[in-house]
Amino acid sequence: MNDHLIDYFVITGADLTAVFVAWLCGRRWFVKELSKIKWQQSGNVWWLACDLHSVKLLADMNRRPKMLHAIDQAIFHAGSIGIDDHVSAQLRKLKEGYAEERELTQQDKNDIRERIDALIDYCGKLAERDQPQFKPKPEV
Repeated sequence: MNDHLIDYFVITGADLTAVFVAWLCGRRWFVKELSKIKWQQSGNVWWLACDLHSVKLLADMNRRPKMLHAIDQAIFHAGSIGIDDHVSAQLRKLKEGYAEERELTQQDKNDIRERIDALIDYCGKLAERDQPQFKPKPEV
């Protein structure tokens, strides 16, 4: 019984140490990535957000060629502000998935909306973490 208790504490200690190291390294990576983003390029930040919303709107209107152009514009603006490769990579995958000439189904439109919403949320979290003392709602 005593050996099992020692094993439990050793394994738990190792797990907690691994979690702490992963958190510390992940946090440093995240802070490093945030420092690379050029938030002061407000025009590119604005148009990135607009282009991401345009992708959803154009998909809903079944205007695939214009949607693909909006994806290209979003990739350009993401690259201009130096946002991490995750955003550009996800946009390129989306474009590749819908590059072939066809009518968008409701399932396609839902997929596009979900993927773009996830990117908008991701970019929003990056922006929130970059702003010291960010508050999502005004205090009442």
